[in-house]
Amino acid sequence: MEQQQRNSTVASNFQNIQNSAFMKMRIDTQPLIKDIKNFLSAKQGVIKKDKQTGQLYEDYESVGVPYANEEGVMKLCNMLRMVANEHTFQGNTKDEHYWHLLERLRKEITNTIVIKCYDWGITDDDLNTVIDEVCRVCELVLTRTVDNLERESYNATIKSQENNVLRENNNKGGLFSFAGGMGGQ
Repeated sequence: MEQQQRNSTVASNFQNIQNSAFMKMRIDTQPLIKDIKNFLSAKQGVIKKDKQTGQLYEDYESVGVPYANEEGVMKLCNMLRMVANEHTFQGNTKDEHYWHLLERLRKEITNTIVIKCYDWGITDDDLNTVIDEVCRVCELVLTRTVDNLERESYNATIKSQENNVLRENNNKGGLFSFAGGMGGQ
């Protein structure tokens, strides 16, 4: 019986770790911001091997002309961080509010980029591309808040995982043994 309790605790703790890793993956915006930074900087990640240690590491190589200078890349990424972050992902907007938000966001982003384009090293030829790509990311990120569907999908996934653990433990001695040995086994 004590072994069953330990097994249930381990399964429960493992489930919490899985849920935590899953939630982090869903709301961690760093990979997205990194991708945007690489796009604006015209860089791509490559895996290299350290000659002395043999360790693999990720490095970035230029693959063309950047869309913005270093300051511009940083400022544009900071603008995106204000929209794409773990707090906004937890938002709850209605469809009409989403479209109003996008309209306002597109105007603000466009105005800011047009005003700062020369300071940020954005050429006239690249201006629309930068505006469109930054706005596209914002649009896609903010769809996650419409009708609270992002949070509902978290709940559905977590419930599914919890049901699987309960079912697995149920097959090993019933629900009562999973609930602390109350089943008398």
